[in-house]
Amino acid sequence: MWIFVLTMLTLSITTFAEVWTVTKSWDTDAEKQYSIWVQKNWSIDFFSRKENQDGTPNIFQGLRVDCADTVYSTRVIFAYLHSLPFVMNDASGGKNLISNSMTRWDSLPEKDRVRKFLVFIYNIVSTKSLPYDTYPVKVSPSTIVPGALILTVGKNHHSWVIRNIFSTGIPHLIFNSTVNAYSSLILQERKSWPNGDWVFEDDITPKGHAGIRYWRKESELKLPVWQVTGYSEDQYTMKAGKWKYELQKILQTAEESNQQKVTRLIENICADIRQRAEAVRESEAFLKSNNYACLSEADFDSFSTPSRDKRLADEIIYLRNFLKMLVSEKTEISLDAKTWQQLNNVFPNLDVSIDEESRHQKIISVSANSFCKTKYFSRSQNTEHTTDFAEIKRRLFLHRLSSNPNHPPEVRFGDGMGKVTDSCPTWGNLKLNYAE
Repeated sequence: MWIFVLTMLTLSITTFAEVWTVTKSWDTDAEKQYSIWVQKNWSIDFFSRKENQDGTPNIFQGLRVDCADTVYSTRVIFAYLHSLPFVMNDASGGKNLISNSMTRWDSLPEKDRVRKFLVFIYNIVSTKSLPYDTYPVKVSPSTIVPGALILTVGKNHHSWVIRNIFSTGIPHLIFNSTVNAYSSLILQERKSWPNGDWVFEDDITPKGHAGIRYWRKESELKLPVWQVTGYSEDQYTMKAGKWKYELQKILQTAEESNQQKVTRLIENICADIRQRAEAVRESEAFLKSNNYACLSEADFDSFSTPSRDKRLADEIIYLRNFLKMLVSEKTEISLDAKTWQQLNNVFPNLDVSIDEESRHQKIISVSANSFCKTKYFSRSQNTEHTTDFAEIKRRLFLHRLSSNPNHPPEVRFGDGMGKVTDSCPTWGNLKLNYAE
């Protein structure tokens, strides 16, 4: 009899097991701890490392996330690790809220329930759902903190997690792009504000939902956004082109030296180049798995890189314009000699347009002193090639880099562009647009 009772009690407990048990509630202290946790833990290897920093197994290893998944993951995982509730609007269109109180995986161990819950969320959320779980914040050091996020207008469908705000007013952003079976488990990062003209493209109003946002309280998930505690329209009073400069000015507590700025800008460009190389690698793997058949419109959109290539062009032009300013003010001496020498290989003639400079730029072999050495595969030669910042910049502004995912990887990186016959359909605008 007692065995029967014990069995029934055990079944009743496991049958209705929530994803995790909540023992705490969100309050000011919990939000501060969340911010600290993101700053210390939300690194690009979060889903790839086998162990956590304390040596315990990483139960989240192997999860593949896109940009919106990355944002939601910070909140879900922190809530789980700290026995807090996670609640969001039903992004699939239901009227009820979705939370960790779900019991559909009650037969599984807790760590498996958490993974299943995350994958469930990944399958329904997107950048379209983020406005209903977050709100635009006031522009101040107390509200723009680690754990906040940046969202673009719907047409650009992208988001970033703010991991940190440096004393110079510059953020450390963690994000990811599209996700598929060939995606790397390594997340992406950048140390600069994104271009406001792209974040708010054609709609710097509250209706565009873009800008810096933070998580709503559970009790405010169903409220109109303007009734949410902390809601602010500060960002929408700024000009999109000045947005990132005003943010830096408001948030900085220390000046960024010329050397620091140049080093940061180069790091961002190198990160963009590496991320582009990874995107091309994923595209080639997908093409190979499908016997190099023409991509569908949806796959074309996933693997094409026009926005990425424009961002790279903008980053390079921004660095070049800063160097031109240093020269005009005769302050280039503020950079160390090695950096200036390397940059001279990338920008050999700052007195002309970047197009003209690139047309007359000499091809310099990759060396130990090259910035951003990057490998890419040549399908036609079945071998890897190595290039660097200087050569990629030259090819980019000669319009030799291809954003078309149907093209072989060597063509994507500027080799043999004239030999390509486009027999596959294309979608979207692949033309590189930029302004000096």
